[in-house]
Amino acid sequence: MMHFVSKKVAPMFDTELRSLVQRFRARAEEILLRAETMHDVDVSLKLHEIAAGYERLARRVEQRGPCELEAA
Repeated sequence: MMHFVSKKVAPMFDTELRSLVQRFRARAEEILLRAETMHDVDVSLKLHEIAAGYERLARRVEQRGPCELEAA
């Protein structure tokens, strides 16, 4: 399923993008720390997958500059 962003969305400023990246990475780190305490291997693996997803989101935001986000 694809979602399209309206062109009427206000552009994000560089500081907001950096903040978003930091929050994604902080969330990934938090989830990885939680994964280390899990005794269930399946749960630990799933938490690692979720953390990797947050890291991918952070990289995508970094790769897209404010101009690209505005045009999305």
